[in-house]
Amino acid sequence: MSGKSGKRNTRRGNDTRRGCCFGPSTDSSLLTFVGSRWKLWHERQDVAEVTHSDVAEAYSAVCWGTASGPSADPKATSTFIALGCASGHVQVWNANSSELLGPAAQGFQPIGRGDDYAVTSLAAAQPHRNSVFAGCRGVPEVLEVSVFDGTTRTTFKAGDVGISALATTTMKGEWLVSAGFNGGLQLWSVAGLASGKSPPKARFTGPANPITSLEVCTAGKQVLMACADGSTQVDIFRSSLDTSEKPTVKKASVPVAAVLSCTEMIRSAIFMSPRKGQSLGVVGYGAFAVVVWNLRTDILADASAQTVAPAFFLALVNWKVVFLESGRVQT
Repeated sequence: MSGKSGKRNTRRGNDTRRGCCFGPSTDSSLLTFVGSRWKLWHERQDVAEVTHSDVAEAYSAVCWGTASGPSADPKATSTFIALGCASGHVQVWNANSSELLGPAAQGFQPIGRGDDYAVTSLAAAQPHRNSVFAGCRGVPEVLEVSVFDGTTRTTFKAGDVGISALATTTMKGEWLVSAGFNGGLQLWSVAGLASGKSPPKARFTGPANPITSLEVCTAGKQVLMACADGSTQVDIFRSSLDTSEKPTVKKASVPVAAVLSCTEMIRSAIFMSPRKGQSLGVVGYGAFAVVVWNLRTDILADASAQTVAPAFFLALVNWKVVFLESGRVQT
C-alpha cells in the first residue's frame, strides 16, 4: 500500500500530520508517523518495534523501496523507508538497521519554504536506480532523489499544478504515474526521464475529488492504474506497454477503462499479483469495508468503459461482520 500524508493539524507551528505505509509482503512491517515521530511495527513477535523522533522535522509522506548498493556484493539489496518532510527534505532509512542511508536530501527546500513545499508524495524507483521520486503542492516538478547521497538527479515538469500523488511499477519496464491537484494523471517511462524533456506516454482525467490512493502495475501488454478518491468507486485506467509508440505532447486524455463499484467509501486500492491464467484482482479499503474486484482479460481489452461489481465484500454493519460472496450473505 502506498504511503499517504494523512490528516494534518497545524497549530502555532506544531505540525501533526499523520500517515502509515505497509512494507513489502516479505517484510511484514508497518510504518506510522505523527508529527516529528515515526514508528516501525513488526508482525514477528521476536522483533522489537523501532521509534525515532526528529524535533527539526515534521513528516508528511512515506514510501518503502529497495536499493542495490553500496555493498561488497553487487547483487545485494536492502529495504529502505523514505520519509518526506514538511520542510521539503527527504530522509531515507535502512528498514533493518533503522539508520540513515545517507544525508537528508534538500528536496524542495531550495525551491521554496512553507506548507506548499512540504513533500506530498513519494514513490521508490527500481532497485538499480537507488532513488525515490518526490512531489509537492507548490510546483508541478517531480524530483528524483538519490537514497545514498541525497542529491537531486532528475527534475521534470509533470503538468501545470502541484503533485498530489505518485506511483511506480518495476515490472516489464519502469513506469511512473503522477497525479496533479487538478485530478490530471500522467504516465511516464522512467527510462525517458533522464533527458528531462520526454513528454508523458499518456494522459488521463482522474476523479473530481482529491486523490487518496494511486497504484500502477503491468498486466499482459498493458500498464494499469487504480485511482481512489474516497468515493464509492475506484477508477481503472490503462495504456499500452509498447515503448516504441512515440509519445506526443498534444496527445488527448485517455478515458477511464473500468469503474469498480461499491456501496461503501473506498480510500485506498491496490493490485493483487495475479496467478497464471487468472484474472487480475484489486483490493479496496475504507473505514468500514474491504472489497475485492476481479478484472477479467476481456474487460481490460474492451474499448468501452466497464462497471465491475465486487467479487468479495466485507463490511462492519451494526457491529457485525457481514460477508458477501457470489451473491450470498453470511454473518
